[in-house]
Amino acid sequence: NVIRTARMPALDLVAQNNPPARSWRLWLLLILAVVALAVALTFLQARSWVVTYSFLGALAGSVVILVTLALLSLAVVRVKRHPRLSWLWHTVTALWLRRPAVAVLLVTVSAMCGLLSQLIPHLEKTLVGELRSPPETQRPGLFMFDVQDEQLGPLTALLAQHQVEVSQQSPFIRARLIKVNGTEYERSEVTSYSTREEEGEARMRNRGVNLSFREQLGPAEKVVAGKAFQDLTVSPAEVSVEESYADRMHLKIGDQLLFDVQGVEVGAQVANLRQVNWDSFEPNFFMQLRPGVIDGAPKTWVLTVKRSPAITPQKIQQLLARDFTNVTSINIEEAIDSVSTLLGKLSAGLVIASRLSLALGIFVFIMILMFQLLSSERDWIQLHRQGLRSRDILALQLAAYGSLSVWGAILGSGLSLLVCWVLATWTFKARAQFDWTSLVQSLALTCLLSVSALVVLSLRQFKQTRFRSRFDSL
Repeated sequence: NVIRTARMPALDLVAQNNPPARSWRLWLLLILAVVALAVALTFLQARSWVVTYSFLGALAGSVVILVTLALLSLAVVRVKRHPRLSWLWHTVTALWLRRPAVAVLLVTVSAMCGLLSQLIPHLEKTLVGELRSPPETQRPGLFMFDVQDEQLGPLTALLAQHQVEVSQQSPFIRARLIKVNGTEYERSEVTSYSTREEEGEARMRNRGVNLSFREQLGPAEKVVAGKAFQDLTVSPAEVSVEESYADRMHLKIGDQLLFDVQGVEVGAQVANLRQVNWDSFEPNFFMQLRPGVIDGAPKTWVLTVKRSPAITPQKIQQLLARDFTNVTSINIEEAIDSVSTLLGKLSAGLVIASRLSLALGIFVFIMILMFQLLSSERDWIQLHRQGLRSRDILALQLAAYGSLSVWGAILGSGLSLLVCWVLATWTFKARAQFDWTSLVQSLALTCLLSVSALVVLSLRQFKQTRFRSRFDSL
């Protein structure tokens, strides 16, 4: 700054002109440095390139959307501006249109405050609501596994004796995938520098495969690619793969698979991809063969039973512990309550993070507002000389900058609803549910803090404005 000031002409210094702006190369280097720092910090925290690029892409996309909406708002003000407006709103709109960059920046910062502080409560309510009561899903009362072949008949008889109906029973067969399209299926190793995607792929490759078979799809399944099982005599056998599992394992329709089913090699061809609603808590498997292929393999059974008014799930568990000691049962309702409690504890930290984001956004807004008030000091002095009272200037500043803060907070609230719907629909495959109470509270808090800071800064500015105005008039 000293060097650039020394190179300025003397007349420019006397006229109090600002030093020439930095070159575009310096600004480009600064932007690239900030982007690199953001990518590095996000990756160190997430340990996932997918999460890093998704988060930064969503953040950049949100900023672009908000800037576009702010520019469109200014365009509407420019077109709809009426010459018969009161002096207050005529001056306010003139301030917006004369310095559009400042107006867009204040709207964007306020909107990001609203977006980051309201998105987490919306997502929490969506996930908890989907976990507790997914639409069009009747959950079972108990989930049982490790049922031996010889125990299946006596167990179902015991349940029928107490008026408990088995909703679904599926065989459970342990196997290992050894070849894909004639190539050895490689195992993955995990190092301390592996990303989350690499760790997840390693777990999927190194784990065994749980196979099952059934004639028809369950109520929580549907074929999304390929065709259902048709020819029971075709060789190799047909296998249905869950779509997300197929994506992680890099499997596609028509691939030839070779399994090691407890020492016996069994070939199969991927016939279709299935979509599974895992929230149903029904027995579902990543890989499912048609009947007649592995029916004779050693297996256990997985059962779910419907809720019965005649007996509680806890009582059924007591009967199982007495007569079938090896069978493990899970009370679905208790499991959901435990997961919901854990999710609530985890979300408490995220809510604190969202409040910190709100505080940081308000701080940035105040800094921008302070700079704007200081840079507009000549305008306020000129208005004071023209006869405007302090309260008139205060009303002008509140209308000019307070309305930008309120409009930005409203845009951020609307964008938080949109982002929550997108994440719930495409990422979590759930129905979006919105926390309206949190939305109203965050919106009111953002507006209150922004306007309060504006009042405090304006009152402080008035003292300097009146002093300089009187000093210059001498």
